[in-house]
This record gives sequence, C-alpha cells and structure tokens, in this order.
Amino acid sequence: MDKVAIIGTSKPITDKYIEGIVQDVREVFPSYKKDDVLVCNDIYESLREARNSRKDEVVKDLLTSSMHELVSRGAKYGLIPHCTLCGKYAEHISKETGVKVITQTASVIKALKERDINEIVVFGTFDSVLQARKELSANEINGIEPRAGELCLMNDIIYDQLASGIICERSMHMLAGLAYTYRRSGLPIGLFCTDLIKLINPSNFHMAKKPFLFDAATCNWMHAASLITSSATEEELETLEINNDVLVKRLEQPEIRKLA
Repeated sequence: MDKVAIIGTSKPITDKYIEGIVQDVREVFPSYKKDDVLVCNDIYESLREARNSRKDEVVKDLLTSSMHELVSRGAKYGLIPHCTLCGKYAEHISKETGVKVITQTASVIKALKERDINEIVVFGTFDSVLQARKELSANEINGIEPRAGELCLMNDIIYDQLASGIICERSMHMLAGLAYTYRRSGLPIGLFCTDLIKLINPSNFHMAKKPFLFDAATCNWMHAASLITSSATEEELETLEINNDVLVKRLEQPEIRKLA
C-alpha cells in the first residue's frame, strides 16, 4: 500500500491525524500499524519560530526539506495539518519533492463533491478563510465568508484562546450560536482551523444522511486513509486480512462516512 507522510505542526494535531488514519485503515486492513504512517515531528519549534517571525522563505524551506526526508522513506502522499501553510506551499513542495501534497481544503472539496454540494460557509482565521476560499473557488465551489464581525470574533478566539490551550465556555456558546445561524439557513459549514472542533460539537450538525459540518482536518486524514486502502496491490489483497464488507461499502457509498 502507498505510504502517507505527515509533517507535524503540533504534537496533539499530529497524534490526532495518526490515530484517525490508523483506525480508518484498520477497518479494512486490521493489520495496519501506527508505524506504517511516516511522520516528521522534529521541526515544531523551528516552524513555530519562523511563522511567528513571518519568515515565509524559512517556513517553505523547512517544510520542503522535511518532505524530502519523508519521500526518501517511501512517502507518496504528504499531509501538513495546517490549512494556511499547506495550501500556501503545497504546489511548491509537490514540485520539489515529487510527493502529492493533499491540502485540507482539497479533502473538503472531495467530500463536498461526493455529496453534490457546491457551497459552504468557511470558518477559520483571516488567513485560513482566505486560503480556503481561493482553493474552493478554483474548484467551482462557492466559499461563503462570514460577516466581518463574525470573522474577527473567530480569528480572536483561535489566536487568543485556542492557540494557548484555553477553552472558554462563553466562546463555545458564541461560535455554536453562529454555526446554528448558518445551519438554519441550510448552508453547510467548513471548519478550516484544526482547533475549532474543540468548540463546535459535530454531532449537532448532522441531519439524516446530510452533514452540515465539514471539519477540514477530519476530511484530510479520512482522504489519506482512503488513498491508502485503495492503493493495495493484488498481492496485498491476496495475503492481507481484509474486511471486504467495509471496503465494498466505502467504494460504493463514500458519502455515508461522517466527516467530523
């Protein structure tokens, strides 16, 4: 099976990705292991320092060199669990390393198209909303930007609270209220910041088989897991233990899977 690599932007997020990928692939291939996911974790501090200093070239070089190392270990697909960074540098990294970098927004786009949805409200920071709307537009999906005051509120909550590990009940209620406003209008919502899922309960945004909430991080690792399972060779299909019922169901009905 093809190898997926993750360049970690924080340990909790990296761990979430690994856990999600492994659990998802194991539903089809029970012998799949945590070690089968390639990971680069040693640039957390350097990456954070470069980002905080707005040293874009340093960020780009760090991500590219790390992906080169992962490619040398057999990576075919690359994940960077950060909507803005991945979207901004994915094309460059793919060109320089030969790996296919899968952006979070690309994974949301895949999920939307499987469900014939062509518009989505974009929740996130100023930068992540801008990046996501750019990618959505290029794929003929209308990314709806929240009103200015709403976007400022989200940006402040993400940077002033969530980035520091602060979970504020008042902020939770405000974001939930904002999400419900869009839900009542029938518009699906995309969470284009990994931390937002901490404040918005995804179970409140599914109606029948139609999800109203698309968590970009969840879509991203599920996308990666589907690429892994679909890449199994004939020899692997003959020798590995396989849950055929799950594999067939996923291939025939990709839209049934929850996205948050």
